[in-house]
Amino acid sequence: MLKKALQELLDIFNQYLSPLGVEPRHLGVLWLLRARGPMRQVALSEAMRLDRTTIMRLVDDLEQRGLVRRAPDPEDRRAHAVTITSEGLRLLQQARPLLEAAENHFLRRLSPEERVTLRALLERLV
Repeated sequence: MLKKALQELLDIFNQYLSPLGVEPRHLGVLWLLRARGPMRQVALSEAMRLDRTTIMRLVDDLEQRGLVRRAPDPEDRRAHAVTITSEGLRLLQQARPLLEAAENHFLRRLSPEERVTLRALLERLV
C-alpha cells in the first residue's frame, strides 16, 4: 500500500515540477546541499541512500543547469565537493509552492485532522 501511495505521490510531484525541468530527486540533492553545505558525491550518495552512479547522474544534470558546481575538496585534493549555486537556491524557492500544491493535490481526499494524523504517523516511521 505504501509503495502504491509513494508512486502516486511521485507522479504528482513530477507533474507539478515539470515546468522547472527537475524531479524530486534533484530537489533532494539541492536541499541537502543547502542544509549541510558542500559535500562529496560519496557523502551525498550515503545521505540520500542512492548508489554512486545515480548520484553522479543527478549531480551532472544539476551542474549542466548551473544549479550546483563541483570544486576540488580542500580536505582531499583527489575528491570534489559539490556546492549549491545561487541559481540552485532560486530554483528551490520556485519549487516550494509547486511542491505544496502537489502535496495538497495528493492529500485532497483527507480532512485537515486526517492530514495531521498522517503526518504524525509518518514522522514516527522516519
